[in-house]
Amino acid sequence: MNCTAYKPPSAETCEDLIRQVEALRNLIMHQADILRSTMPSLTGCRQQSAQNLLHYLVFRSQDLRPLQDSLARLGLSSLGRAEPHVLASIDAVLHNLYLLSGRQRLETDDSVAYTSFDEGADWLEQNTVRALGDHPPKRRVHIMVTMPAETADDYMLVHRLLENGMDCIRINCAHDDAATWSGIIKNLKYAERATGQPCYILMDFDGPKMRIGPMESVPAVLKIKPLRASNGRVLRPARIWLTSAESPDKQMAAANASLVVDAVWLAGLRAGDRICLQDVRGSRRSWRIKDVNANGCWAEAKKTAYIANGTVLTLRGKKDSKDRETTVDGLPPQESTIRLRVGDSLLMS
Repeated sequence: MNCTAYKPPSAETCEDLIRQVEALRNLIMHQADILRSTMPSLTGCRQQSAQNLLHYLVFRSQDLRPLQDSLARLGLSSLGRAEPHVLASIDAVLHNLYLLSGRQRLETDDSVAYTSFDEGADWLEQNTVRALGDHPPKRRVHIMVTMPAETADDYMLVHRLLENGMDCIRINCAHDDAATWSGIIKNLKYAERATGQPCYILMDFDGPKMRIGPMESVPAVLKIKPLRASNGRVLRPARIWLTSAESPDKQMAAANASLVVDAVWLAGLRAGDRICLQDVRGSRRSWRIKDVNANGCWAEAKKTAYIANGTVLTLRGKKDSKDRETTVDGLPPQESTIRLRVGDSLLMS
């Protein structure tokens, strides 16, 4: 077992931590001031509780793990249990950091009122009892269960949950509907009468959400590619099913791609024919017809091609026969996508 003597932190370490904690405090105060404009008018301890909640929301929006590790190494509070009194906890840490650094902290603005350690803990306890009821016997915590939709029809599930210590049900009103919520509450009331155990109900109402509507459709582009080995060698050509709009077999499960073409042009295809095309990138490609049946024919491609509606397929004539052309049709439009990377800005109107 290796033992090492405790070494007091250097002045640089303390100053760095002071800067980090003060920056955190300033951020909390600034963001809370912005959020406070949306807070309803409250009085007395309710106002301070609401203000402490705003501080806590900003506090928890930050990744504090590196700072918490550094504070813990000095034997200071890591701010892990600051929810009843956020600013009081931060000021206590700052006070001790200033003592370790050997200099005096400037006095904070006395006009900034916040919950103290004792007040915050008492209010948190009172609000917990008000929301969830008295503490259950032989347990320090309340048990709240988010109810699934099936509990609207499954009374026994609600009954068993209540028998096993459930103190409060949570109904997420962002899901399901009023009929489902009423069914859940009705079953709970039956279970309360049957067991003699009370249970609180918490309903989370669906707040405002940002939603993106249907994206603008874009012309479909179909990528047809053969199967290749890791070195690029073609292991199996791509299989293309060519059919007409009148054919009942527009989609073939074994095909890499199914294309709709003109029925008269299709009827003139024979095994061994070569189809030439220029894909949407301008690349020239050729396919070989491998098999023909009453509903269409199979073609094979050894190179990747990008096909869209309007792509011209040319059947090369043999000897004195002329080339014959058709165009691809029937590819459904696709929804466009927005690819975002870390640091990108997305503007919405």
